Amino acid sequence: MTDIVEKNRQDWEKYSEKYMAFNLSDSVLERLKARPESAFAPAVWAMLKEYLPELKNQRVCVPSSGDNHAVLAFALMGPG
Repeated sequence: MTDIVEKNRQDWEKYSEKYMAFNLSDSVLERLKARPESAFAPAVWAMLKEYLPELKNQRVCVPSSGDNHAVLAFALMGPG
């Protein structure tokens, strides 16, 4: 198991700069701030708005985010 963990760490070290440049670029962050719904599948966004119509000032738990755009969208909504 240690070998797998170490390989993952090494792979992440190689890829992290590209990942950040792609997923955390100014254009991505600006889009997520202007249109947080773009981080979610339409059905998920509809469900969020149905059950949490006001998302500002809410604490959320995102168990899995893939590209982290959902996490960033929530964070960028920030306090009201």
